[in-house]
Amino acid sequence: MATVVNVDLWEGSAHACWPGRLVDGIPEFEFRCAPPGLSTRRQLREAGLSPGGHEPFGRIRWGKAGRNWAWVYVTAYAKPSRIQTPAQQEAWNKAMQARRTCAAGHVADHCVRLADRLCGDHAYAADLASGRLQAVAA
Repeated sequence: MATVVNVDLWEGSAHACWPGRLVDGIPEFEFRCAPPGLSTRRQLREAGLSPGGHEPFGRIRWGKAGRNWAWVYVTAYAKPSRIQTPAQQEAWNKAMQARRTCAAGHVADHCVRLADRLCGDHAYAADLASGRLQAVAA
């Protein structure tokens, strides 16, 4: 890890990032100190973009002792995200419907547990019947 004063940006200019750091040759910026034109994956996704196969330009760190970090990408190099075709969307909907369908035939609003494919209510009743749980007196 080396301390740097300026980082050469992708368009040729320099960005003062004191006290900047290079980690494995990649510039690391403090939270809210990255130059304009860089975005995280989440920010790209919100804008309907993806990194487009480009490597990250640097990373941002935040949190206590800088333990949390995220890659940042050059927004100008980002490409539009691919959109699902109707067939892909239909396949996704069928898969999610299967994951939400209980073995008892009930369609839950969440994915059922994999052990026995039961939703919350049916799983609780099955656990009571098998003796894995004891009923709580009210």
